[in-house]
Amino acid sequence: MQTSKKETIQLRTAKLEDLAAIQQLFVDAVRTICKKDYSTEQIDIWAAAAENSSRWKYKIETQYFLVAEIADEIVGFASLEKGNYFDLLYVHKDHLQKGIANSLYQAIENASKEQGSATLTADVSITARPLLERKGYQLIQENKNTIHGVEIINFKMTKTFYSL
Repeated sequence: MQTSKKETIQLRTAKLEDLAAIQQLFVDAVRTICKKDYSTEQIDIWAAAAENSSRWKYKIETQYFLVAEIADEIVGFASLEKGNYFDLLYVHKDHLQKGIANSLYQAIENASKEQGSATLTADVSITARPLLERKGYQLIQENKNTIHGVEIINFKMTKTFYSL
């Protein structure tokens, strides 16, 4: 997919060597892109999840985990757990509106279908909810998660694939 004549999005499987870049992209995205939907306290708790490197390594090693690159720079990532749980989707704060999220999302949905899943489920932020609604997801429920005494709202959503 072209973002301009000079910027082509390349998707590839994440490697453990990508960990630091993935963690930094996550923190930057949460702190900038999500600040319109969450309080400073909520953002601080959410961004702190990047500090758990063993959790991130586990995701890279066990999930279908993709990174998006433009000119060899990681500009986004997404992951699929067990073929039917859409776990992560983050785009670099300086590379929004370039088709990165759509490219990553489509690759995750395609992988889910290829693995034989009939549905995809996700727990999504207030910020990500409109994107998934545009992709055909339906709201199942609002989740109120309390982490270190701070409530953070997200939404359980699902998409059912129909075959002919």
